[in-house]
Amino acid sequence: KQYEDALHLMQLAFESFSQADKKWLEIIDNYGLVCLDVMSLYFFSFYIHKHGLKQAHGKNMERLRELRGNGFIPELALYVRLNILKALQCFYQNDLDGARNFVIKAETDWRRLQISDTNLAEMQSMGFTEKEATRALRLCQSNMEEAIQHVFAKRNETRQRDEDEQRRLAERARARRYGKTKGNRFIDVNMLDKIKETGIPEEIAVEALKQTDNHYEQTMDQCFNIEKRALLMAKILQRSMRLNSLDVRSLQDMGFNEARCRAALIATSKNLRHAIQYLLNPTAEQKEQVDRLEAEIVTYMSTLQLLQTKEQEEKEKEKEKTNTDEKEQEKEKQTENNDANKDEDSKMNDNNANNATSTTQNETETREEITTSEPAI
Repeated sequence: KQYEDALHLMQLAFESFSQADKKWLEIIDNYGLVCLDVMSLYFFSFYIHKHGLKQAHGKNMERLRELRGNGFIPELALYVRLNILKALQCFYQNDLDGARNFVIKAETDWRRLQISDTNLAEMQSMGFTEKEATRALRLCQSNMEEAIQHVFAKRNETRQRDEDEQRRLAERARARRYGKTKGNRFIDVNMLDKIKETGIPEEIAVEALKQTDNHYEQTMDQCFNIEKRALLMAKILQRSMRLNSLDVRSLQDMGFNEARCRAALIATSKNLRHAIQYLLNPTAEQKEQVDRLEAEIVTYMSTLQLLQTKEQEEKEKEKEKTNTDEKEQEKEKQTENNDANKDEDSKMNDNNANNATSTTQNETETREEITTSEPAI
């Protein structure tokens, strides 16, 4: 059981399968399921061999040989796998002769993929891994010079692919750090870099991209229009006042002033770990960005403080005025009450006087009546 050789053959077959146009591979949701479907087709249908592969490669692989010239044909690994699957199919159908024939075909193709142990050992002595040497010797038909060149070319290709992948992941992480646009999409970092080349500060460009949902022309309009740019900066400064107070306090405990701490958090989209790096070990560009934001935030905080002081003074004046008005109203009310009491006392006095006059008159009238009624003596 030569598992390592089998693995190499599977890798060669996979590379052949990967020659398909990427636009078709990118629309596949489950690549593993597609591979399983392909294997199932290999296993259950002779049509692929009789018609599909024959049509693509030729009856005796003449089209492949014409395409590859006299070089190595990696597609042989596909036929090794296919003949093994056919042998299994025949075996489970109790066709032992058919299974034996397909095994012989698979073994014949497999032998054509074998390499010299001497060449393999020589390449390994040069510092190449067994996997690299085996693959290169197979592809170059045991030509040592071409195999060595192939290994170096493959290493460069792998290195370039890894660098591209790291760059892609870095761009994705950077986009995540900036947050999402109004349309719930990540910031287009390539567009951001293009805008920054025009001299627009990063924080302004990021805010504009968020507002325009990565629309380049609208973003440029917001960045170069003075009024719109001022609104963008106002939004940034307002957001700087709504940061997590614990994060700000953590940075302040490291010896930085409040405005600089807020500037670092805004520059890093509220990422505390990145903010610490911006404060302790920043690049020239990062330091410039934090300095610029700090100056804006200091001005903004001073303006807010002045506005708050003015508002407090106005509140105190309003309160004092209210108290004065209340006192005046109370005084007026007291005066009105006193006047009302005086009027009431005056009325009572008048009533008493009237009553006294009436009583006197009544007494006089009574006396006169008595006098008139007595007989004369």
